[in-house]
Amino acid sequence: MKRIVIIGYGNPLRMDDGLGWHVVDRLGEKFHSSGITFIREHQLLPEMAEDIAAADVAVFIDAREGDSPGHIQNEEVRPKTDPPAAFSHTLTPARLLGMAAEYYDAVPFGVLYTVTGADFGYGEHLSTPVKQAAGKLIRQITKCLTQHGHRQRTYSGTA
Repeated sequence: MKRIVIIGYGNPLRMDDGLGWHVVDRLGEKFHSSGITFIREHQLLPEMAEDIAAADVAVFIDAREGDSPGHIQNEEVRPKTDPPAAFSHTLTPARLLGMAAEYYDAVPFGVLYTVTGADFGYGEHLSTPVKQAAGKLIRQITKCLTQHGHRQRTYSGTA
């Protein structure tokens, strides 16, 4: 079984910016005993490079601004080894993969999932289009995990 780290980042007190946290929580419920490492943070941090280096697959989840609220986009992330920026607010998934390669000599498969937000105002809930997209996103990520060697455990019987 492959080692997987899932990182959801953003601000859960700014409505749709909390998408990453919301999706990580739902995936954590779905894969609660799977050995996947789940991380929720306000921003990407340099110390995440160690968790990323220990994984075979790194999944990043974030909200973004744009014109089509609820639009899901995914892209493979390749390591970037440019010098780090002066502030960690500009740390990207590509730079974190680059740090994993540079400091730990390890580069997992990386994928970034983003959803276009509708409302980044104050609040702890997702807007309607982003909430709907979150369900689709969870299914997409589950499919990605299956394709990259992770098996979801299923249980039969009554709870």
